[in-house]
Amino acid sequence: MKNLLKVILLSYFILISFYAGATENFYIEGKVGLSKPRNIKKPDINTPPDINTPNNTNSNTDFVGAKLKNSALYSIGVGYNINDRFSLGLSIGYNSNFKYSSLAQDKKDNNYTTTGKIKALTTILNGYYNLLDSSNMIIPYVGAGVGFSRNTLSDRIVFKNDNYFKTIKGASKTNFAWNLIAGGLINTNKNTQVILEYNYTDFGKIKSGTIDIDIFSGNSAPRTITTTNLRAHSLMIGLRYRF
Repeated sequence: MKNLLKVILLSYFILISFYAGATENFYIEGKVGLSKPRNIKKPDINTPPDINTPNNTNSNTDFVGAKLKNSALYSIGVGYNINDRFSLGLSIGYNSNFKYSSLAQDKKDNNYTTTGKIKALTTILNGYYNLLDSSNMIIPYVGAGVGFSRNTLSDRIVFKNDNYFKTIKGASKTNFAWNLIAGGLINTNKNTQVILEYNYTDFGKIKSGTIDIDIFSGNSAPRTITTTNLRAHSLMIGLRYRF
């Protein structure tokens, strides 16, 4: 993953170096918004999670029935307008808190609820195409980007029938990430533009820490309990300053 980051940063700076003399084409920007996560995929089996099948190692089992809540999104970036239609931008985004809860039940009708949160720190190189030239007051654009995301799953508290039961350790994982973008720029004066943007982001995988026994049955089952993908739809508003 470190090599991927180096390739992304090197590619970005090689491309803009060809235009380094035209400093007025650079810009910086900041955005805030809200991310709505997609539902976690269910496993391909029809059994409850990690209860009736303690030896099951399906990667998504622990998230059956999980509900993820929206997270605030903060983003800063720097970019370069190659010409009137094409531009490149390097952005750093931070989703501060995807809260979630899940419910499961064992054969004895015991209810298990789990709570926790997910954070994601992304670095993505984006390419943009303006559908109208810069002489228009409103400039719609589309784009796409690739990069990486550092996803952190917190320690999770498990309650059995509303009483504390176990704590599942969290973990962090760095993944390949990508996004698709659609938005609009509103020219306010020579140097500033208001940004309205939608993007769909695939953050890659999240995972939990490894445990030595199945937390529900007590059987020996050393494994990482949770490995699954995180994806989200985001709406953002921001400001771009052109030099």
